Amino acid sequence: MHSHNRQQPNRISPQPEPHSTTYPYVQSPSSPHDQFFQLLSIHINRSLPHTHSTPRLQLGNAREPVLHRAISTKAVPRPRSPPSNYSRNELGPSLHGTPAPSRPTSAPHFKTHSTERVGGMSQPDFSMLSLDPEARLALFQAGKIPESEQEWDRFVPSQALQALEKHEIERQSVLFEIFKSELDYINDLKVIEDVYVSPILSAPYEIMTAEMGKDFVSEVFGNLSKILDHHQRMLASLFSRQRDQHPLVQSVADIILDYALQFTPDYESYIKRSPLSVERYRKELDRNLRYKEFIDQCSADPRLRKRDFKTLISRPVTRLPRLKLLLERVQKLTPQDHPDLETIPIVLTVLQGFIKSSEPGIAAAEAKVKFWALYESLVDPEGEINVTLVHSGPLARQKHDSWHLWSDVFGALLDSHFLLLKEETKPSGTVTRTVIARPIPLVYLRLESFNEPPEIRRERADSGSFINMSSVKQNVYPFTIHHAGAIATRRYTLYAQSAPARDTWHKALVDAIGLRRARQDANKWYVPQTLNDGFFRMPSRVSHAHGGHFTGRALCATVISYQDRNYLAVGCTNGIYVGLRANSYLVDSAERLAQKDGNVLFFKAGHAGGRTLVVYAAKSFLHLTLHTLELIHRDKNSTETASSYQLFGSPTPIPRDAHDAAFLPQSVVICASKTIHILRPMNMTVSWPTVVPNFFDETGSGNVSLHLLKERCDAAKILGFVRCENGEILIVYDGLGCYVDKYGKPARSAGFISWESKATAYAHRGPHILLFSPGFIEVRNITSGELVQVIEATDVRLLHTGLTEQDMLVVAMTGTIEDGEGLSEKISELTQTTAIDTRAPMVRVEQMWDEWDP
Repeated sequence: MHSHNRQQPNRISPQPEPHSTTYPYVQSPSSPHDQFFQLLSIHINRSLPHTHSTPRLQLGNAREPVLHRAISTKAVPRPRSPPSNYSRNELGPSLHGTPAPSRPTSAPHFKTHSTERVGGMSQPDFSMLSLDPEARLALFQAGKIPESEQEWDRFVPSQALQALEKHEIERQSVLFEIFKSELDYINDLKVIEDVYVSPILSAPYEIMTAEMGKDFVSEVFGNLSKILDHHQRMLASLFSRQRDQHPLVQSVADIILDYALQFTPDYESYIKRSPLSVERYRKELDRNLRYKEFIDQCSADPRLRKRDFKTLISRPVTRLPRLKLLLERVQKLTPQDHPDLETIPIVLTVLQGFIKSSEPGIAAAEAKVKFWALYESLVDPEGEINVTLVHSGPLARQKHDSWHLWSDVFGALLDSHFLLLKEETKPSGTVTRTVIARPIPLVYLRLESFNEPPEIRRERADSGSFINMSSVKQNVYPFTIHHAGAIATRRYTLYAQSAPARDTWHKALVDAIGLRRARQDANKWYVPQTLNDGFFRMPSRVSHAHGGHFTGRALCATVISYQDRNYLAVGCTNGIYVGLRANSYLVDSAERLAQKDGNVLFFKAGHAGGRTLVVYAAKSFLHLTLHTLELIHRDKNSTETASSYQLFGSPTPIPRDAHDAAFLPQSVVICASKTIHILRPMNMTVSWPTVVPNFFDETGSGNVSLHLLKERCDAAKILGFVRCENGEILIVYDGLGCYVDKYGKPARSAGFISWESKATAYAHRGPHILLFSPGFIEVRNITSGELVQVIEATDVRLLHTGLTEQDMLVVAMTGTIEDGEGLSEKISELTQTTAIDTRAPMVRVEQMWDEWDP
C-alpha cells in the first residue's frame, strides 16, 4: 500500500515515567497534533473489525497505549503558535473585564486531504491532515465563537467523530459543556457588576446618595465580587487544562474539587441572603423612582439577553446545583478503570453537602421575607419584626353554626403566635390583611381533633336563590384549636381546602408548638421549687369522710427569722401553720398557732417619706378605715424595747372596694377596684387624694383611643401598679395593663396590654412583672409588655411577695398527691434563674476517674 512508502511517525515509548501521578501515564508526543493522532488512531483501530487479513493501524511499532492521558507535574512542550491577528490577552479568557476585540473576517477551519484504504475501508491520511485547534480554541476561550457553534463536535473533524466511540463523544461533549457554562457564568457575573453595581457606585445622587448606594450594594449584591474572583481563577485553570488536552480532555474533577473547597464559604454567605437581597431590591424599586427608571434602562442592555434582575442575581444560587448535575453526567460516561471514578464522587459529596446545608438558611430567609410581606399587608401593624413565619395559607370559618354562611380567612403561623386574618384585594392589586381575632401565643395554643370527616360547604347565590348546587359544593376538612386560658371564648373550628392541607397545618402546628416550648424550657426566667407537697391537704373525692387532716386552702404566707432559723408561716382557711424552712424545702411538720379572727382586710409594710410604715385596713359596718403605724427605733441606753410601733396620724376613710396598698417614695397608694388613690402620709386627713388613671380629655377633641381605654378599664379591676424605669407607671388591672405619666394621664397614645389570662395577683421582680391566674403564671417585661415565660399549673395562688424584690416569692397550687388524707397543696418558691455567661472561660473540674488517665 501507499503507506509503506511514507516516512513512519515517531515511535512512542510504552515505558512509564518514574514520577507519574495517579493517572495512568503515557509519554506525551512532541506536539498536540501528535497527541491527537495517537489517541484518535486508538479509537479507529478499536472500531475496525479484527481479522488476520486486516492489519491494525499503528503509529510506529508502539503497542496500543492506555486511553487515559496522564496528568504529570512536568509541562508538556508546546510548539510556538503561528502568527495571528490576536494579542496574547485575546487568546485567553477575559478575566478582568477588558472588552474583546471584534471577530476576524475568517475563522480557522479543518482541511482534509488524501485518504488511504485500510482493510478495504477508506481512512483519513493523518499525516496530511491540516488542523489548527489552538487558534479555534482560543477564539472560544475569548468568547468569540457564536453560541450556536459552541459545541465540542464543532471543534473536531467529522472523520475523527466517526472514528470515536459514542460514549466518548458524549463524555467529551459534557466536559465541554462544563467549560462553556463556566465561561457563561462568569460573563453573567461581570454583567451584574458592569450594568448594575458600577453605575450605582459611580453615579452618586443620580440614583441614590453615595452612602445609600454603598449600603444598597452591600445588602443586595453581598460578596458577589468574591465569588467572581474564585470562578475567574478556576476558569483560568480549566482553560489551561483544555488547551493542554484538547480535543480529548481526560478530567476536570481535580480542578473543581480544589476550588470547591475554597469558594463554598462565600457561597454560603451569599445564598443564605439571596431571598433578603431580592426583597431589598423590590422595596427600593417601589419607593425610589430614580432606581426604577435606572432598572428600566438596564433592561434594554443587550448583554442581559432579555433576562430580568432577579434571574441574574440568582445565578450563584443555581450554579452549584447545575455544576453538580454536569459532573454526575460525566461520572455516568466515565470508563470503569478511569481515576475520575474516585475523584468525582468526592466533588459530588462536597457540593451535595453544601447544597443540603444551605437549605435551612434559604428557608429561614424566605420565611422572613414572607413575614415581611405579611407584616406590610397588615392594617395598622404595631410592634417590631422579631418573629419568623412558619406556615400560612387560606382557611374558612362557618358563621354562627349556619350551613350556608361561610367566611374565607387567612391563617398565619408564626414561631410565637397564631394569627387569623381577613384578606382584601384593592383595585390596585394590593393585598391587605386585617387581624380579626386576637393572636394566640403558641404556649397557650392547644390542638383538638384533626381527623374529623370532611364537611360540605354550600353557599347561596347573590340573588338569594340556589344556583347549580354542584358548582357551589365543596368538601372542606375541619380542625379545632383553642386558647388554654379562654376555652369558652377563644375556640376556633377552621376548615382546610383539602386533607393534605389539613395534615400540613397539623404538622406545622405540632412542630411550632414543640419548638416554642423547648425554647422556653431552655430559657426560663423563673423556676418553681417545691417547698412542701403533702402536709397541707384539701378534701377530695377519695379522702375519708371523717377524721382527715384538712388544713384547707393556703391563702397567704410570710417568712419569719428567729434565732438564726427561718420559718414559713402559711395562712389557711382552718388556721395559721408555721414550719421550719430548711434549705429549699419546708419540714413536714407544722404547728397551728391561731384560729382565723379579726376584721382586717389587708395590710402592707414599706417606706414612705423617709419613714418605715405599716398600713392596714379595718372593716366596720359601713366604712373601711386605713390605719398607719410607724416603726420607732429606741435609744440603745433606753430600758424599753429596742424598737416598737406607734400610731402615725389619724385613721383615714378609704373606698369600700379598696383591697390593697402600696408605697411610693413620698406617698401611700390605696388600690380600689376602679381607681388608685394616692395619699400623703404626713397628713392623710386633710390631703385631697389623687385619683389615677385620669381619663379627662383636656383637648376636647374626642380622643377615640382614650375613650376605648376608659371603657376597658371601667370593665376591669385594678390590682396595683409598677414603676417603670422611664418614669412611667404601669397600672395593673386583672385583664390588662396601661401606662400613665407622672400626672396620672394615659401615656403611649392610650395604648394597653391585654393579659392572656385574667389575673388575681401580681408581683414585681427586676425588669419583669409576674401575673398570677388560676391556671398560669405570666412573666412579662415591664417596659415593653412582651410575654417572656408562661408557667402552667392548677389553682395557682400568690401567697407572699415580701417588702423588697429580694424576698421570697411563695405560691400555692394543686399538689400531686391524692389519697385517703385528701388532695395535697403544693407550696413552692419561684426562684429567678441566672443567665449562662458564654464568654466565661471553661474551668476543668477534677473528676473521680481522673486518676485512671495516663
